[in-house]
Amino acid sequence: MRKFSVALGLTVLLWTTSAPAASYDCPATIAVRQAIVVIPQGWSGFEDQDVHPLAAVSLSEGEPTKRATLVPDSSVRKGKLAVTTWSFTASSEGYWLSCLYAGTSMGVTRKLPDGVKSCRVEADARTDPPSPTKIECR
Repeated sequence: MRKFSVALGLTVLLWTTSAPAASYDCPATIAVRQAIVVIPQGWSGFEDQDVHPLAAVSLSEGEPTKRATLVPDSSVRKGKLAVTTWSFTASSEGYWLSCLYAGTSMGVTRKLPDGVKSCRVEADARTDPPSPTKIECR
């Protein structure tokens, strides 16, 4: 428990003494049009046309299509809140924020401003997986 408290305290201290944060909001839902690449013989395809809710966020060095997804520096849960943080070094590729959605492989992404040093994501720890509620990058 002491390790948890120290980690949370250091995360909060480092985050609150940094430069002003830019906030980002992932769209709460997305509508997608997916296609089956090969329909097995004897089957037919259909589209259910569901709307897909936000499920998670990821950060990557370079465009997400390059599959350079970053592992967070810390991930802490406290009551109803889960806080995940990432720290960055200078990169010629830049850093990208991706919003991921339940029930689909589709998502949306945006390049973060050059010079961004860290991102912090707050999520509702009562959901599985924890649903992102606040995204800030500095």
